[in-house]
Amino acid sequence: MPYKNKEDIYAANRRYYQRNSEELKRKRREKYQKIKKQGQDLLHNQHKKYERRGITKEQYDIVFKAQKGLCAICQELPKDKQSLAMDHNHQTNEFRGLLCKECNRALGLFGDNIDVLTNAVIYLKERGSYG
Repeated sequence: MPYKNKEDIYAANRRYYQRNSEELKRKRREKYQKIKKQGQDLLHNQHKKYERRGITKEQYDIVFKAQKGLCAICQELPKDKQSLAMDHNHQTNEFRGLLCKECNRALGLFGDNIDVLTNAVIYLKERGSYG
């Protein structure tokens, strides 16, 4: 049945709420609990993110500030507006610094091997580079 004015709509809404108030309250409580749990999980995961690298959030913030929010290698802001990756030594798990995704991925592709990276630098110097 179409409503002719706002008062009819408001009256229909009030009737609906009165008939279904307990169900609506239950759904709101469930939604609140779900959102609350998601927030708790997010906080827990954020804490674990730092813990896995052996640092605290405060230590991360100090390094971030020292690097001025820039990647330690390319000295640029992250391209995708995401946070910087926490680079670490894969053998010792020791935290090394903050890198953009591209530089972090590049180090991984070079196997964190200084000799291979040095050869890459020599190659680019000898044959030209974009930089």
